[in-house]
Amino acid sequence: MRTALLPLLLPVAACGAAGAPAPDFIADFVSRSNPVTCVPVPGTNPGRAVSEMSSVDDTSFLVLYADAAEVAWHGPDLRVRWAVPLPSSGAGRIIQPQSAALAGDSLVYVADRGRLNLRAFDLAGNERGTIELGFPPQRVRVRGRELLVTPVVFGRNPPHLLYTLAAGTTAAPAPLPVPVAHYADFAIKGLANLTVLETFHDGRAIVAHQFLFPHAYLFSWGDAAVPRRVPLPLPDGVRADVDFVPEMPVTDAVLERMVTPVIASAVDHRTGDFLYITRSGRRVRDFLEKAIVRLDRQLRYRRSYLLNVNAIHHAYLPGRAVSIVVDDLNRWYECLTP
Repeated sequence: MRTALLPLLLPVAACGAAGAPAPDFIADFVSRSNPVTCVPVPGTNPGRAVSEMSSVDDTSFLVLYADAAEVAWHGPDLRVRWAVPLPSSGAGRIIQPQSAALAGDSLVYVADRGRLNLRAFDLAGNERGTIELGFPPQRVRVRGRELLVTPVVFGRNPPHLLYTLAAGTTAAPAPLPVPVAHYADFAIKGLANLTVLETFHDGRAIVAHQFLFPHAYLFSWGDAAVPRRVPLPLPDGVRADVDFVPEMPVTDAVLERMVTPVIASAVDHRTGDFLYITRSGRRVRDFLEKAIVRLDRQLRYRRSYLLNVNAIHHAYLPGRAVSIVVDDLNRWYECLTP
């Protein structure tokens, strides 16, 4: 993750965010977590780097291979059900595919950070429409008949962390009341407002910060415009660094001290639980130990799992009770996380 963060950390002084909620720590995290031996999955590294994984339903998940300009739908046996080629050359190419979401069983929406838009494709790769956003998108997800989009924050824009728009239209996105985390240093502000976004079949949606700011926003279907801000449970092993804000020079030691509430997330579509990869607070072998935390529908702690791999991407298959994770070397694993 170090390479991906460096462009965001410019040589300017940082200050903390104001009004942050009190952190919620999981006491005795290591001793109460279940050690899991993740099993390598042969034949799943086709030489293409995984950019994003997202849970679709009980038995499948979506993978964006940005470098290969492809979105693939994987089934419970991890085999590809279908793959959508994205335009990678010419005037209509996708410049910087950032995120992908499946609408129904016939359309894929791709967030193009380089063109500040969403593009829709059918399963054959034919383009079915473009939605101009006016900001660089980071995540896109489908909730019912609407699309939810989180932005990449640069400077003072955009002013919100979540936008909604109707699927199948070209209407401009409307902001939802999820405020950005404010830092005087624009580089740190951009980093602190990187997010994960998940939607559930019951209409809930979750926006959570990936770095520095350990809280999430929970939307319910019947009260979509009024999210509830919830402190995101963190392992007690990171307590000493929860207030740390990085400064230049950006060294490995600085990056290791940075709190990373959610490295990657997934949805259990059977129980409605929210699962996410975070740091346990310990170092094992040559990397910081990763753990998967499982929260209930109200984002309360259920249980957690200590992983033996350096996981950075995550999807969940409820039918098999396994997390599919990909490590920093693009190796795939199955981890039993019921």
